[in-house]
This record gives sequence, structure tokens and C-alpha cells, in this order.
Amino acid sequence: GNIKKINSVGLNCNNIQSLLKNNQVVSVIQCVSKQIFDEFKFDERFSLWEDTHLFFRIFSKYPCIPITGYPVNVVIHERSTVKLGQDVVKLYDVLIYLSAVEDVKIFYNRNGFNFSKLFDDYKFAKLQMYIYQARINRQYNIANRLLFYTFRYLTIKRISYILMTFFKNNFSMLFKLNIK
Repeated sequence: GNIKKINSVGLNCNNIQSLLKNNQVVSVIQCVSKQIFDEFKFDERFSLWEDTHLFFRIFSKYPCIPITGYPVNVVIHERSTVKLGQDVVKLYDVLIYLSAVEDVKIFYNRNGFNFSKLFDDYKFAKLQMYIYQARINRQYNIANRLLFYTFRYLTIKRISYILMTFFKNNFSMLFKLNIK
């Protein structure tokens, strides 16, 4: 598989915005005591983003001290969820991913932190990524369904993106159908 070096330099794991922005594989660059894992545990409802979900909950209570440099290499093998998600976008997987992010947002809100806008912006960015990947894969129906899901995060700035993507999806699909 492909090897990706994870650089933790500049990662501020005590800053939610930094964690969401850097797309780090949080769990592989942290050392945590067993007692903390016993307190929080993995949430078995989520098969995607479950490691990040766990660490966001831990970071809400405990400080994080990042290891500097390149402490790990992550191997992205052919059957990894990262690779499979690029080959075929599955609506169910995207919704599981988004529900894990929403659950962490609710967890933080219940514990006195209001990061709703950050988590909503993160979900919108991930939706854009999945929509783009579905378009690349010519999964236009999935792209359109995800596009309509983005209306939950509608702002004035995002209207042009939504309209442009909708027309690209449907123009591509119609063009493809007319060629055959």
C-alpha cells in the first residue's frame, strides 16, 4: 500500500479548529493511558471517524501534548476505508461519517463548548469532497443526493457552490447519456 508520513509539527491538538483543519490521523500520534480509554471507549455506532470521535471526546477533558516530528507512517492499503471511499462513494458511509461528526458537536455543546459552526463547516467541506469524488467516479445520483444534503449547511457564500455543482453533476450525466 501507499505510505503516508504523519507530521505532527504545528498540530495543536488542544485547538478544535486546528484538528479539523489538519485532517490528521489523531489516534496514531497520541499516547493515552488505559484509564482514559476505559473512561471514554470507542463508540461502536460509528464505523468511520470512530478514532477521531474518541479523541475529540478525550480532548474535551484532558490536555494533549503532541509529539513533534514524524512519529508514524500510516499504510493506506487497498482495502482501507480511505482507499475504498475514493473508489466508490457510498451514501450510507458518508452519512455514518457525518453522524459521527454531529455526535461530537453535540457532545461538546453538552459540555459547555460551542463549536457548532466549526463542526458544521467541517461537515460541509467533507460533503464537498465526497460530492467531488462521486462526480469523478461518475456516480451522479450519489453526488446529487449529497448535494441536496448540503442544504442543511446553507449560507449565502455556499449557494453558488451548490448551484454550480448541481449543474455540473446534471450536465455531465445528461451529456454522458446523450453520447451513448
